[in-house]
Amino acid sequence: MAIDSKTVFITGEDYKITDEGYKALDLVLNNPLPLSTKDFNLGEIISKYKDMVKFSKELKYNVYSIDKSSISARLEQLRKQREVLNKERSKAWDRYVRHGDMVSAEKSQLLERELGEITSCIINAEELLGRAIEGKIYVKEDIMGEFILSPYPHVVLYYKNIQEASSDPVSGLVSVFVHEMFHAWNYFESGSQNRSVMEIDEAMVEFATLHYLNTLADSLKQSDVKLAVLMEQCAMWQKRSIRKKKDAVGSTAAYGFGLCLGENVSADAPLWIETYAGKSASLNPDDDPKVKEVMNALAPFYPFDKEDKVFKLFKGVIFAKEKTRSAGGTRISQTDVLKSCLDTMAKDEFTLEDVYVFEPIFKTLYHGNMHLRDKLRQLLQKLVAQGDVIRVSSGCYKKS
Repeated sequence: MAIDSKTVFITGEDYKITDEGYKALDLVLNNPLPLSTKDFNLGEIISKYKDMVKFSKELKYNVYSIDKSSISARLEQLRKQREVLNKERSKAWDRYVRHGDMVSAEKSQLLERELGEITSCIINAEELLGRAIEGKIYVKEDIMGEFILSPYPHVVLYYKNIQEASSDPVSGLVSVFVHEMFHAWNYFESGSQNRSVMEIDEAMVEFATLHYLNTLADSLKQSDVKLAVLMEQCAMWQKRSIRKKKDAVGSTAAYGFGLCLGENVSADAPLWIETYAGKSASLNPDDDPKVKEVMNALAPFYPFDKEDKVFKLFKGVIFAKEKTRSAGGTRISQTDVLKSCLDTMAKDEFTLEDVYVFEPIFKTLYHGNMHLRDKLRQLLQKLVAQGDVIRVSSGCYKKS
């Protein structure tokens, strides 16, 4: 049964969602993203969890108490620091120009980014001092949506913020909604009350959102060109948003890594998204130094000139090898891996094509095997011989 977005997005008079907006929201609610062993299904999440989506009626503000003398002292420190860094950057750039020293060129680039961050801090501090009212300031958040755990897991959309931030509020609303729902899905899939590492989570969610919108747009091209164009506009909005974050200096740079993932993963995207969702809450920088290394690489200053290195590091964290030995020391066989995969299937009867869905999993676990479909058929025959699977007819099987 199709889910009507007008019953989900109860907005009231403050929000003006057009008919085109509702069409776009209907599309994302009723078109699951096929992954390797399951789907990312927005409609299913909405149906399962009551009151999953909320609209904020107000722009989001945070109220801070400030100490003017402390801010003034910090401002003076930042100005001196900026002056020192600016001299260092000029010297490094001069060495590059005079002697072609590439190390100096790289140092100059890094210092320039750091100067940009410090200048931003100075501007913000000056603005705070000017806006303080009786020792307090009111800061409007730029946030357009968020996934909140308390008092129960739900998504909040700040539609006025979306309208202000975009000349295309329809695409902005759809992209922000899908983004926040991926956060929710990761939380439910991981089966944990713990939140994952922010930098890694934001990069993966931005990547997953872009992949989903592009996939949905492509799937509509044969059936409805107008709807395909509508979803392409949402995907383009998302891509521009990620690119802006990638070009930023500061904590938002972590989001921008989603663009790098989109350029590097392509065909393996479903496996990346599903694998990450299942283990997102288990990524803990306190327990795993590799996770800490990835977190430090992504924010606050992501080294965009070292994308390949960071990508490999990121991949190693997402696809960290699981333990291949049980408590008794017996190695887990490939046959047992396939049996575990089959157990995830909701239906009892299946075909070879259903088995081939697990090819990306075996590609990741056993990347030395170049003939995976042959191997999967061989493993399936072993399961038949063991009595775990029954052969119904040519190419058709049933769980025993």
